[in-house]
Amino acid sequence: MKIRLLLTFVGLASGLALPTFAQQANAPDPQLREQLAALVKKIDPAYNSNDASALAPFYTEDAVLVAPEGPVYGREAIEKFWVDLFQKVRFSNHLMTLDQYSPHIIGISGNEVWAVGGFSQTTEGLNLGNGYWSGIVVREGDALKFKLFAITPGPPYEHAQTNALPTFAQEKNTIDPQVRRQIEAVEMKFQEAFNNRDTATIGTLQTEDILEVRSWPKAYNGGLASGREALKTRFEADFATNPGKMVNKLVQLYPIGNALCEITDSDVGGRKAQTVAIWVPEGDSWKARMTYVNNEQSVVDPQVRQQIESPFLMFQEAYNNRDLAAIGALLTQDAIEVRSWQGLASGREAQAKMFEADFAGNPGKMVNKLVALYPIGSAMCEIADSDVGGNKGQTMVIYVREGDTWKRCMAYVGF
Repeated sequence: MKIRLLLTFVGLASGLALPTFAQQANAPDPQLREQLAALVKKIDPAYNSNDASALAPFYTEDAVLVAPEGPVYGREAIEKFWVDLFQKVRFSNHLMTLDQYSPHIIGISGNEVWAVGGFSQTTEGLNLGNGYWSGIVVREGDALKFKLFAITPGPPYEHAQTNALPTFAQEKNTIDPQVRRQIEAVEMKFQEAFNNRDTATIGTLQTEDILEVRSWPKAYNGGLASGREALKTRFEADFATNPGKMVNKLVQLYPIGNALCEITDSDVGGRKAQTVAIWVPEGDSWKARMTYVNNEQSVVDPQVRQQIESPFLMFQEAYNNRDLAAIGALLTQDAIEVRSWQGLASGREAQAKMFEADFAGNPGKMVNKLVALYPIGSAMCEIADSDVGGNKGQTMVIYVREGDTWKRCMAYVGF
């Protein structure tokens, strides 16, 4: 259907002046790649404006869009297609990415390149997923324009259906398919080790300083466990109760700096839960650095996004005001934060010292953008893009309810 077509066509919506394309070997020319990456970045705001007239000029007059249901020929027809589509559905949070091996020069004139990449977006009323794009870009004067653009839609996001959150779970996912398979492999290895009651193998899948928080009381083997040995003891206690077979389903992956955030639906002997795990590269493998498990009833309140946006914005404001007291009020007493470059700060007091050290270095203004929310049992997992004084990264935050408010209980920051 035509609605799926727009998922990547928006990529066509921006122009860029380039010098003559240099000769290129298998690896893309760094300068050319940088310029096309800038083009791709400009595409997103144009697409999110839902403005067909802003997108059309970046096609050649004879451009072709190849939709899943067939081609659209010519700039005029392409613009009309967008006009019609934007009247039916609204798009936001569009993210178009460039494949690591693109672009590539074609032909003998050096004035044409082909490139491929991926895309994702949020839609109102529809659950449209990720996909891939490919295109031929040509020069017209000093500008680049798309002569051909084709898309291969991926499957819809499943989590929006699983947890009945119509808009929370339709956001960006730029994970390379090969990396996803690697995470699926270690996740399956963990599941098999759990079902075999093999604590030694489980340990090989964890960093030495792994952290795990379970939402239930410590008396029932919940709460915080810190370090590989503590996790070994925890799983031994689990196995002593004969917990039943574990069946996990990977729901989504997000990049958090050079780490990955995995969201999983879990069933252990009929007891259902949701899990968030941070996987970090270690040598040629991925290992679990921190996990959060919640087995309580999922949050499905459609107002929860507004509820989370309040502490989300309050944290940013407190950080920019260098207000340690206000930051502390947004944390649980035993909140933990792990930074990819700095390590662990455990507890509200330790985090106050961490932020105090940040402010002493005059880090610049924090600007965060909420990317996704997922229910993790009775908690919420937030994925956000972060910019602190020009230093860009991603964050994962677990929010839990305390009375009538949501507070940060766990965070991972990757730059």
